[in-house]
Amino acid sequence: MNLRSFLFISCLCCCSSAFAWPIGSLTIGVDRASSPEKKWKDLSKNEEDRVRFLVETLLTSTTGKNLLGKARDRAANQGKTLFDVILPGEISITDSTLVRRFSPDRPEATAYELQSKIYINRELKVRDALLDLAHELVHFIYKTPFNPYQDEFQVKDFIVSTLEGRGGEIDAFLAECLVERELFPSRNRDNSNCVLILGEDGNPSRQKAVAEFYRVGAYLKMLQADLARYHLTSEQFPQMTDDHANFISSAYAVPYPLAALREFETIMGKVCENDYKRLSYMRESIGNPIGRGLASVLHSEDSDSASTTMAGLDKMEGKGARGREFVKMAQSYQRRCEFFQPQ
Repeated sequence: MNLRSFLFISCLCCCSSAFAWPIGSLTIGVDRASSPEKKWKDLSKNEEDRVRFLVETLLTSTTGKNLLGKARDRAANQGKTLFDVILPGEISITDSTLVRRFSPDRPEATAYELQSKIYINRELKVRDALLDLAHELVHFIYKTPFNPYQDEFQVKDFIVSTLEGRGGEIDAFLAECLVERELFPSRNRDNSNCVLILGEDGNPSRQKAVAEFYRVGAYLKMLQADLARYHLTSEQFPQMTDDHANFISSAYAVPYPLAALREFETIMGKVCENDYKRLSYMRESIGNPIGRGLASVLHSEDSDSASTTMAGLDKMEGKGARGREFVKMAQSYQRRCEFFQPQ
């Protein structure tokens, strides 16, 4: 299981129409008797054939077939096929890019588009690659990332959504456990983390999964110190405990709540850097009445600097619609980027 940050870049990619492949019609020349212990990178010399093998095998699972059908439609909405968005990689991740475009001449006019791809660790055994694919398909289909350029992108909401939200880590793990039971029933019973979340009826329990994912063990003090920077406490996450953490993010090598916080910081660091550049472009295009560097006036805490900032923003408002737009953008930047000042 992995947690991967969204990458935010200042360009807009255009989609074209795509043809969806029909589920159930795949035929590939790969050894059907391949052991689940064999590395999936050794199934074929052709990269797409290896992915096709995983897809076709996952189709034999009821849960997997349902996920693949939804993922096919999601890929088509991006103008792609499944084999455009499922690729071998260094680790298993769903890599989502929020693409934003603005012109230096009109930086207040923006457009957004979300593009996602699934990468499956090429070093995994067939069995583990199949389970990772099921896990990442849930993220790909259901996960709707926050737009960090909007004011509602808050650290507590991000952590909770990353773990408990639709298409989050808990949903993905529950689906992974269902696929494991359908494809590898003996492992599901005897040698799997899925055993940790089984309910009294023998089925994966969301309630137990939530409890497991909020166990942070010896990382609790570190997490508490990090949360304090954002005026948060661990008590605001009632499920969080210092019980031993069985679930560790491979992307950050820490329990998932702390990994989600790290991801938030990665995203916001890049977003605030982008917004700072965007404000600089806009300031230059309509004139800078503030009289000091943008960084110093936007991030100063003393009263004299605050007065200078407000006076400058008042002057901007006097420059018509674009001046008012600059004020709106600058105020949003101040709210969202309080903890992410440019160096």
